[in-house]
Amino acid sequence: MGRTQEVMVILEDAARTNKRTLPANIDKQLLPETIDVDGSEQDAGVLDLFRTATMRKRTLILFLIWFSVYLVYYGLMLNLGEIGGNLYINSALMGAVEVPAIAVSILILVKGGRRWPLALTMIISGVCIFTIPIDMFAPKLQWLSTTLTMISKLCISSSNAIMPVYTAELYPTTIRNIGVGAANVSAGIALMLVPTLWYLADIFKGLPMLLISFFGIVGGASVLLLPETGFGPLRNSIKEEGPRLSAMSETNRTNNNT
Repeated sequence: MGRTQEVMVILEDAARTNKRTLPANIDKQLLPETIDVDGSEQDAGVLDLFRTATMRKRTLILFLIWFSVYLVYYGLMLNLGEIGGNLYINSALMGAVEVPAIAVSILILVKGGRRWPLALTMIISGVCIFTIPIDMFAPKLQWLSTTLTMISKLCISSSNAIMPVYTAELYPTTIRNIGVGAANVSAGIALMLVPTLWYLADIFKGLPMLLISFFGIVGGASVLLLPETGFGPLRNSIKEEGPRLSAMSETNRTNNNT
């Protein structure tokens, strides 16, 4: 028994229990993207993430974003002993900033968009990391280096909370789970690479942080190449992405003309 038939059985039982009648042809409205012309079901696969130009672009950008967020997030965590100051106080501060970061992210997700908040938090985090090695040249500015580290951690923690929701909303229902799972693979690659970054300190002490900063800024900027998802309905199939992009283009043209 296919999944569509299982859904129909559940709906029919619910209709009988509530003494209601199901709409006509409701079975044909269930997941139309996964049904063949002959009625057999198709399973969505990883290749569907690259089947169209829109999906390819979106998937590759999301891979970069997930890679960048995890590289920055865990790069800061594993570099905690190198930023100077009291290690225990820094550890406590690192954990403390997670609370306001997640709280603000929840408000953003409920009330606002996803695209700009994700982009800005990643870019700000990257810029702060770029200036963290300042204590190498001015030891008296250790307090500034610690402050910038905490600001960066606050921002990237917010990015880490917004990113999964934004990723899920960018993919249509038929490939949503696959898309989020595939993006997690790039995050896993970042996790494997983070410990090896510190070997670059043999070349230049600040090089690991500069590289992390680069990915934070570039990853944040790449978010702006994706559409906003916070103010519209989610798409159920890949075919529906065409109308959404056309509507967005028309809106942009209208705004430019005015």
